[in-house]
Amino acid sequence: MRRETFILIVMPALFAFGFILGKKSNKESPGAVDRNAKVGFPQDGQATKFQGADSEPKQSVSRVVYNAGTVSTERFQGDIGRALMQAIEEPNLMKRLSVLAGLLGELNEDNLDEVLAAFEKIPVSFETMQEYRLLMYAWGQFDAPSAIQFMRKKAGGGPAIWFSASAAMSGWSAQDPQAAIDWANEQDDRRMMGSYNMGIVSGWVTKDVNAAAEYVTSLDRSRESGRMLSTVSTEMLKQGRQVATAWAEGLEDEGFKEDAFRSLTRSMAREDVDGVANWLQKHVNQKYSDESFDELAEQWSRQDPEASLNYFLSLPEGSSQKEGVIESVQTWVHKDVEAAGEWINKQNPGSSTDLAVFSYAREVARENPESAVEWAASIQDSDLKQKGLVEVGQRWFREDAEAAKAWLPNSGLPEEAIKAVENPPRHDWRGGGGRGPGGGR
Repeated sequence: MRRETFILIVMPALFAFGFILGKKSNKESPGAVDRNAKVGFPQDGQATKFQGADSEPKQSVSRVVYNAGTVSTERFQGDIGRALMQAIEEPNLMKRLSVLAGLLGELNEDNLDEVLAAFEKIPVSFETMQEYRLLMYAWGQFDAPSAIQFMRKKAGGGPAIWFSASAAMSGWSAQDPQAAIDWANEQDDRRMMGSYNMGIVSGWVTKDVNAAAEYVTSLDRSRESGRMLSTVSTEMLKQGRQVATAWAEGLEDEGFKEDAFRSLTRSMAREDVDGVANWLQKHVNQKYSDESFDELAEQWSRQDPEASLNYFLSLPEGSSQKEGVIESVQTWVHKDVEAAGEWINKQNPGSSTDLAVFSYAREVARENPESAVEWAASIQDSDLKQKGLVEVGQRWFREDAEAAKAWLPNSGLPEEAIKAVENPPRHDWRGGGGRGPGGGR
């Protein structure tokens, strides 16, 4: 299978990105499609038509044939439109998409009308987003602007235009990223720039990951740029962990560095928490690594919470230890509240153990507030102790105001903290893992 065809199948992140963005707006303006219009880009004072990688007419197309569980290819005798009509009727999703990918890999200006006629049978919906993503990527390789305009008219706006624009720009960028960038920068609707850029980066990384990474870091940092860096990180890891980590460490912007570290940690920790722990230990108590330590703790504590806590308790005091201990306890409580409490009770008192007690108290407060306040009261650090008592007290007050009021006079809290308990915020912080051992520490 050609590389372009393979890319067509592995683009789910584009739809997720587009679907989220699409909720922001459902008022895109439809426009007519002029399939004969030339798309020009200024170059040496002349407008030139952007050509795709394969513009030669095809007399026949490759068709994937499924026979007794095996895959082979044969020449399909007939036009591409008829082949697509047959593929669309295939009830098996994997077979249908595989055949469509192969057929759309042959898409060009000469057979475009036939292909679009076949797609008239496919409504634009969440269930058919894979089919349209394939079409947009294939069309984008030789005329992304017309592909995007087509979807504006067909879908009328909403999530479909966002994910389709990303797919089309991805196909374009895989061929000519600079032309895709230039066109995107000329567009008036700036709300679409996140979708355009996500598509540009997803197509570009397969061509030149370093250039794509440089482009992302030239943008303003945002949630969208964080997703783009995640795409870059995934491609960097294909070149090896040393290459990927060296790239992240070399980023000058602290925000982008934070995003890259978090993305690499999330990916690498799924297979090698020890290796990630050794790498991150060189970046202890750095602002750009705080969320990475939190990510490591979440994944490690799912596998081996004791090992995770032992690691974080051994770190120097600071933000890295705090993030890791609190997250490890949270995850462990959700998995086995009794075991987590028993383990904490065996630890020697100290500032790092206080963090574990604080996290445990918050997590058990919903199911057993009486136990939670006893745990919080055992914290040695006075500031953390008050913070813990206020938070579990607020949780208790929301659940059972009368019982919480009866506890407050003997809580040891100052007047200002008592008022905070009696006026809890409407939102609730993370927690509710279980009942926990009674009596605290």
